[in-house]
Amino acid sequence: MNLLGIVLSGLAISTSLNMLVQILWWRAIASMPLAALIVAIAFVGTAVGAAAWILVVRRLIQPWFERTALTAMVTAGFCPSCGYGLAELNPEPDGCRVCPECGAAWRMEP
Repeated sequence: MNLLGIVLSGLAISTSLNMLVQILWWRAIASMPLAALIVAIAFVGTAVGAAAWILVVRRLIQPWFERTALTAMVTAGFCPSCGYGLAELNPEPDGCRVCPECGAAWRMEP
């Protein structure tokens, strides 16, 4: 048997097993008592709610944390990109200090 035959037979077995699992799944749901169905729906709802909360945290809290960390590093006199000390460098005419390590420019309050 060549590689194509092995792949096709594997797909056929996989498709057959997938169909069998789906049939068994729907039969289990159909014969499921109401309480178990409610628990299953609650479990799925909890999982969806947790995923939504993770997205909220990533969209709202993470940018705030990154801005706070960036401000703290610049205030302490370090480059937020690479950690190089910027306190000893002279500011450019625009008020920024250019990091000699990574080339990032940061405006530091005197």
